[in-house]
Amino acid sequence: MTIMSGKNNEGKNQTTEREIVKPDVLRDLFGFQNIRSIDDLVDNKVIEPEMHVVRGRSVRRYDKDECTKRYIQYLKDKNRRKPLLTPGSEDDNARRLKADADLKEARAEIEKMRRDELQGRLHSSDDVKEITGALVTQIRGELLALPGTCAMDCAAARTAKEAEGVVKREVLSVLKDLERFQYNRNEYKKRVRERTDWMSEKGEEDDG
Repeated sequence: MTIMSGKNNEGKNQTTEREIVKPDVLRDLFGFQNIRSIDDLVDNKVIEPEMHVVRGRSVRRYDKDECTKRYIQYLKDKNRRKPLLTPGSEDDNARRLKADADLKEARAEIEKMRRDELQGRLHSSDDVKEITGALVTQIRGELLALPGTCAMDCAAARTAKEAEGVVKREVLSVLKDLERFQYNRNEYKKRVRERTDWMSEKGEEDDG
């Protein structure tokens, strides 16, 4: 979901895009091992979820940019709260320099991940599930259709061997469809572009 807002205090048009994502997107973005880490950030008031209704049930979703900013600020504040040695000492300065370097590195990594997603080098787990799910649905449909596909030829078979050949031929046909499935980076890039365009259009509609 993207929301585009109107004007600033000087009356100039200002556009703000919001990318609303599932918790597993934040988990991957922040480098966590499990979703519980996202829940911990929520419990500690580091980030805030938004409740959305999906397929009739209320689920948690997150503003990707806002949560990223708040998480970076949380890391900065956490580092500042660490006990320091004598103010002005070399260790103190070294710690601050390392914290600044770590922050810059984290920001650069997040920006790189965004570019990689747009360029098709990094894929959303939702896109992987949808593309793989489409293949599974196709193969499942072909397998369920096998009895009907084979019925007439099997009925006409004179021997069990001929009937076996009919079934084997149709099974091999399904397997060939499975073999033809190939990884397509452009398909993932297309989905990212479509999602981005949809968010922009949705934001314009919400803006009235």
